[in-house]
Amino acid sequence: MKRIFSLLISTGVCLSAIAQQSSMPSISDTAKPKKSFAGDSLLGRWVIDINLHGGALTQDITTAPTSGNYLSGLNLNTGGSLKFDNGMAYGFDGQLGFFFGKKRHFGLGTGFMYQMETGDLKIDNYHVEYQSKDKNGDIYRQLVTANGGVTEHLQTTNMSIPLVLKYKKRFGKVVGFTGDVGVLFNLKMSNEYNTNANFDYEAIYRYEKNAQGNYVAVYDNNATPATVGDILYTKAEYTSKNPGLNVNTYFNSTLPSKGYYTGLGITPTNKTGTVSYATGSVAFIIRPALNFFLSDNVALNLGVYFMYQPNTNTVSDGYTLTNKVGEYNSLLHTVSSSTNQSYGANIGVRFFLGSKHKPEIPQLPITDDATNPSYCGLCDGAITFHNLIPGQVGMVNYLYNGTATQSRMDTVSPFGTLRLSNLCAGEYANILLTMNGETRFAPTVNLVNPQIRNYSESYTNPTEAGKSDGSMTIHGLKEGLKASVKYNYKGASKTVNNTVGTDGTVSVSGLSAGTYSSISVTINSCTANVKDMTLTDPIIAAPVEAKVPEITTPILFETNRTVIMKSSYVVLEAAKKKMDADKAGEIIVDGYTDITGKASYNKVLSLKRAKAVKDKLIEMGIDPKRIKVVGHGSKNPTGDNTTPEGRLENRRAVMHLNVGDLK
Repeated sequence: MKRIFSLLISTGVCLSAIAQQSSMPSISDTAKPKKSFAGDSLLGRWVIDINLHGGALTQDITTAPTSGNYLSGLNLNTGGSLKFDNGMAYGFDGQLGFFFGKKRHFGLGTGFMYQMETGDLKIDNYHVEYQSKDKNGDIYRQLVTANGGVTEHLQTTNMSIPLVLKYKKRFGKVVGFTGDVGVLFNLKMSNEYNTNANFDYEAIYRYEKNAQGNYVAVYDNNATPATVGDILYTKAEYTSKNPGLNVNTYFNSTLPSKGYYTGLGITPTNKTGTVSYATGSVAFIIRPALNFFLSDNVALNLGVYFMYQPNTNTVSDGYTLTNKVGEYNSLLHTVSSSTNQSYGANIGVRFFLGSKHKPEIPQLPITDDATNPSYCGLCDGAITFHNLIPGQVGMVNYLYNGTATQSRMDTVSPFGTLRLSNLCAGEYANILLTMNGETRFAPTVNLVNPQIRNYSESYTNPTEAGKSDGSMTIHGLKEGLKASVKYNYKGASKTVNNTVGTDGTVSVSGLSAGTYSSISVTINSCTANVKDMTLTDPIIAAPVEAKVPEITTPILFETNRTVIMKSSYVVLEAAKKKMDADKAGEIIVDGYTDITGKASYNKVLSLKRAKAVKDKLIEMGIDPKRIKVVGHGSKNPTGDNTTPEGRLENRRAVMHLNVGDLK
C-alpha cells in the first residue's frame, strides 16, 4: 500500500517537472514571433472531463469462519485462506467541473464512474465430514472433497459518484498538468461468478439395534470410522475390495438409486450466480496527468490513477459450500470485508466551457528601469516592463535607431516583470507591448555606452639607436573587442587597429625614438585619451626608465575574485623598485570591496585581496616582514557603487609605503 502511494506521488511530481520544461524560451535577438496562448486564468471556468482508465486490481479479503455450520463436523478443512489472483480493472467516468479563484488553478468536479473488475477467487484442499440425512431419512456421515481446489472467476460491476478536488496548471501553448483527488460514493457493487468446482461426495453409515430390536442408522462421531459396524461408501474402500469394477458407475448410479447422496467428479448444477456487497462504501481516488492542448477549448489527458475502495458484506447464516450432490454456494458468501486497490493508466479529454477572461494590460513604467551596457560596445543592456500579470505572454515591437526590428516574446515573471535583454546602446522608440490582443505604448528609451575607465599605459624604448622596435601598450581594456589606437608622431597622424588580448591590453609596435602625442584608443563609439609618451634611443641619450603609472593607481579585482588583474602588475613592479631603493621602507596594503554581498563576507574578501597583493610582492622578492595587510570591506568607496564602472573602482587594493610615502 505504501509503495503504491509512493509510486503514484513520484509519478505526479515527474509529470509536473517534465511539463514545466515546455515553457517558452527567453527573449533573444533571434526570437521569432509566436502565437500567444491563454493561461489558466483566461480559460473557461467550466470543464467537462471524459476519462478511460485500466490497470491492475488487488483485493485484501477477510472471511468469516464457517466450520461451525457443519452439523457434528469432523475432519473439517474448509479450504484455508481465500485468495484473489489475476485482478484487472477498466472503466470510464464523466465529470462536470468548475474552477474558481482569479488564477483558476483549483476546482471541484462530480459526475458518474463505471468500472468493470475481473479476477479469480480461490481456496485449496477443501474437505469436510459432517452429519447429514439421506433420502430415506437415515443419518450418516457425509464426506465432501473438492478436486483441485475451488476457483470462481469474478466479473464485478462497480458504479460510483465521484466528488473530487481538481487542479490544473498550463505551462505553455501545448503542455499542462492536471490532477484529481477525492472520494467515490458507491452506488452498486455486484459480483457475477462462474466456478470450475468439482466435488467427490462419499458416505459412511453405522447401524445399531434399538430397544425394539430393530436396526437403525446412527451417526459415528469418531474422528476415525469404526472398523466394526460402519459401512464405508468411499472410493478407497470400494477400490480396495473391488479392483476390477467401475468406481464411478458405483458412486454415480448404483448408490444414488438406492437413496444415498454420493457421486464422484460432480460439477455443480448452479455454476454461476450473482452476489452483491453492501452498498454505500466510500472509495478514494487520485489521478495525476499531463494535458496536451489541441486548442484553448480542448485538451487531451495522459496519466495514471489509483483507487482505494473498502467494502463490507453480511455473511450468510449457516453457510456451507455444498451440502447435497450438485449444490453449490459461492465463496463470496463467506466474505465479511474486502479492500480493493486499482491502479494503472488513464487517458481522457477535457472541454473548456464558458467565457474567457481577458484582463487589461496596465500602464508600463519603464523609463526608470533601463540598464545601460556594462562596457562600450557590449550588447548586454536591458529594458524592464513592470506591473504586468504573472504567467501571461507578451510580444514587444520597437524601432532601434529608427529601424524596425523583429518581434520578441517572453512570459511575465512571478514578480509581474518582463525583461527585454541583450540590448546594444542606441535609441529604442515606438515601444509597444501586446498581450491577449491589447496593446500599450511605452516611452522612448536611450541606452548609452559607458566611458572607457580604469585604463593605464606603458612603453618600451628601442633596443638600439635608430632601431624601430619600441612599443606602446594600453592596459585595462575589455578582452576580445576591436580597438583603434591613434597618435601623432613628428607631425603625422597614424591609426593602428588591433584586438584587445586576453590580458586586457592592446599594443602598437615598430616604434622609433621620439615623442608620441594626441594618443587615443577607440572601442566602438567610445574614445579614451592617453598620456603622451617619449621613447629614447639608448645611444643618443642616457637610458630613460620606461615610464610607469603613478603608484597611486589602485590594484583592481573582478567581482568576488582575489586574482590580481594583469593590468595592475606595472604598479607592483614600481613598488618593488621603491622598496629596493629604500631597504628600511615598509608597505601597508589596504583591501576593499564594492557593496555587493553581506558586510561580514566583504570584510573577509577585502582582507584576502590585500593578502593576494602581499603574496605577489613576496614572490617578487620583498621581505614579508616589511608588508602589513588590512581589510576594510566596502568602506571608503572611490567610485559610484550604483554603476558597474564604479563598483570596479571599489574592488581594489591600495599600497602605502612607509605610511604616507607611497599612496
